[in-house]
Amino acid sequence: MKKNMLVILSILIITILSGCQKKEEVSTYEQDRVAQYILDNLEPVDGSEIKKIKFLRFEIPPTAAQTWDIDVEINDTITMLLSENRLGDELSYVYGPEELKIRKEKKEKKKKEI
Repeated sequence: MKKNMLVILSILIITILSGCQKKEEVSTYEQDRVAQYILDNLEPVDGSEIKKIKFLRFEIPPTAAQTWDIDVEINDTITMLLSENRLGDELSYVYGPEELKIRKEKKEKKKKEI
C-alpha cells in the first residue's frame, strides 16, 4: 500500500514539475516574419541595403506585462527594439531616427537570406 502511494505521489510530482517548466518556444517562422517585416517597412537612413539581421533577444521578460521583447541588430551597427503582445500579433518598434527610416512607398517584397 505504501509502495503504491509512493509511486502515485512520484508520478503526480513529476507531472506538476514538467507543467511548470513548459516554456513557449520561438519558431524560425516567427523570426522570419519579424525579419520580413523589417525588410518590407524600414531602411537605413544612409540608403544602404539591409544585408544582415541578427536576433539578440526574443523572449517574454519576467514582468507583469507579458509582451514579447525582440532585440535585433541590423547590419552589425543598428540596434532596434520590437515588441508584440502575442506571437504573430502586430509589431511595435523603437529605433533611432538617425539610423533607420520608414519606407514611404511599399517596395516589392524582398526575400533575403538571413
